[in-house]
Amino acid sequence: MAAYINRAMIQSSMIGGDSQLRSDVRNDNSPLQIFVKAKKRINDIFMDIEKYVEETVEFMTSFQNDQNIVTVEEAIKVKAYIDKIRAIKDVLKRDHMKVAFFGR
Repeated sequence: MAAYINRAMIQSSMIGGDSQLRSDVRNDNSPLQIFVKAKKRINDIFMDIEKYVEETVEFMTSFQNDQNIVTVEEAIKVKAYIDKIRAIKDVLKRDHMKVAFFGR
């Protein structure tokens, strides 16, 4: 139904309607705009993941110091996840990314 409405809006604007309406419909649903929104969302997700991992490292460090539940090797392994997440975030922060769209 939504596809029919979008198509009807585009067709009516092409017949003599407002060209601004047509460009707004195309820009909001363009593959590039979808990519931009998805990139922002995934950046937000990785920000949250980084916070969770940092909290986990603090929690594990407290166990390592207080009760010797966590070994040194385990603590080092978990701390390494912070660097991995930061590396992913650095890639996602790039302004110039190559994107290929396939299909119609």
